[in-house]
Amino acid sequence: MYFLVGDLVKWVSEWHTYAADPNGVSVNGEVPIYSYGIVLESYMEKRILVVYCSKLKMRQLVNLELMDCEIISAVERQWKAKK
Repeated sequence: MYFLVGDLVKWVSEWHTYAADPNGVSVNGEVPIYSYGIVLESYMEKRILVVYCSKLKMRQLVNLELMDCEIISAVERQWKAKK
């Protein structure tokens, strides 16, 4: 997925509930808590977004390698032909 400046996005910022596997070896998040924000800067080659988070009222880095992030509302994509 390609993110552009102006996209409204959501990502899992923390977990409300955790559960252990039956063997008690690992713990996984069960009930996600989402944060929402507007993409201010997009560094897709590094898989990093700078997002203004409406919940925190500040900018936040979203590492796409570590976090699942999805577009809620996209800005209009305009593809320019190369000359």
